[in-house]
Amino acid sequence: MGLFSSEYERLVRLVLTPAVFEQEGVSRQITEEVVRCLWYGRHFLQGRLHTEDGSRLEVLSPGRWNKGGGPDHANAEILLEGRGHLKGDVEVHLLSSDWRRHGHDKQEGYTRVCLHVVFWNDEGGGFVKDLHGRDIPQLALSRHINLPVEELPGPCQELLQQRARYEHWLGHLLEQAGDQRIIARAQRMEGRLEGQSFEEILYRSLMEAMGYKSNVVGFSLLASRVSLGDLRRLVPVDANERETASWIQALLLGASGILQKWSNKDFQDKESKRYFASVCGLWKGLQGKWSGEMLSPEVWRWEGTRPFNSPPRRLAAMSALLARGLEKGLFREFLSPLEEAKGGDKGDVRGVIKKLETIFLSLEDPFWSYHLVLGGNRRKTPARLVGRERMAILLINVIIPLLLLYARRHEDKETEGVLHEIYSQYPRLQPDSIVRFMTERIVPEKSAKIVNSARRQQGLHQLYRDFCQRGDVRCDRCGFYLALGDRGRRPFSL
Repeated sequence: MGLFSSEYERLVRLVLTPAVFEQEGVSRQITEEVVRCLWYGRHFLQGRLHTEDGSRLEVLSPGRWNKGGGPDHANAEILLEGRGHLKGDVEVHLLSSDWRRHGHDKQEGYTRVCLHVVFWNDEGGGFVKDLHGRDIPQLALSRHINLPVEELPGPCQELLQQRARYEHWLGHLLEQAGDQRIIARAQRMEGRLEGQSFEEILYRSLMEAMGYKSNVVGFSLLASRVSLGDLRRLVPVDANERETASWIQALLLGASGILQKWSNKDFQDKESKRYFASVCGLWKGLQGKWSGEMLSPEVWRWEGTRPFNSPPRRLAAMSALLARGLEKGLFREFLSPLEEAKGGDKGDVRGVIKKLETIFLSLEDPFWSYHLVLGGNRRKTPARLVGRERMAILLINVIIPLLLLYARRHEDKETEGVLHEIYSQYPRLQPDSIVRFMTERIVPEKSAKIVNSARRQQGLHQLYRDFCQRGDVRCDRCGFYLALGDRGRRPFSL
């Protein structure tokens, strides 16, 4: 079995030194600056524009290009179905989620924005909100530009398109880049290892990953307020696994401030009333023994979050997960299948993958498996607390890097080999915005099938980070493009 390779790191050092800075012109990569150009130059199908909520849109003026602070284009004019003639500012982003990521929903300077222009609507919502809670419509240009994205390739795709013999090489490059992404994550985790156990790092990393995009901050803060030591100290030692999960859930919900948010509600159904009373009762017994500071309910974001992914359901999932490993250690739950597979053949790895997946997919809760919201209708069939997509992301982003760190700390190449085989065989995930962008921008259409595994998808993420995300280099002077080799020369070797 192979090991995680650092060859890609050598490649990046080779091709990024020295950097070639852009002196003039506009980069051909799809960046926020390019989206601004597409908007300002009206490079879209004017007569067919619809905002993300389905309203017809006509652009009378894209506004004045703003080179200072504040919205990107000032004094734009649009005609919007149902709202008429609007004058205001336009803010431009690559992704719709950048609106909140940049804090514009809390900034007074963005209350005159009449349209949010993005390239991709990665959150799927029809609107974003300003400081006062006003709905701002969104236009996703990827649906309306004059040419489809795949017809706007970067020069590296054009080069690869001409040279079919590079397909095997490109697949190998993506795998090496995918390895580097896991190694980089393991190295970041190693920075936390000083003064923390693998168990504590696992707990904090899983909590952060459970937060999704909207609630990463809330889950991270909660993990810092309620430590793994708190859970072990406060949960009664004689509690069984289900009781332990209930105690953990009460502590997390109470410390999160979510119970406080619920206290003003009058639940009509008996099941929700019983659940709420039970959790409050447990929290009352814990609150006096816990010395931490409760989070404000305002930390949590509910709008734009699917009920399946709501904070209470994710906390219920974490509670069930922690309960099964609170005494012997949750880290051991994930490590054991790898140790059992040592000395086996590659076919055994599929069984290891299934065991790791089952740890997440088997999580249950007597209330939240059948309810999406407190006070809502009971489902006839249970809904998983952690679905397959989120489970796969947790394995790739948290479990594999942490287990790699453990294997290397103990110089255990056999465990690392099993882990690498798991990573190599893990099937591709649902493509996110970066995977879609990179596939469309650098992978020739006839070669798109090579992005056939989670490892290669992670490789696209790494290439994006190291090359395409750079704002100081234009595409045709990018180190990756130059290193491919011009005029028929062979590309750099790995």
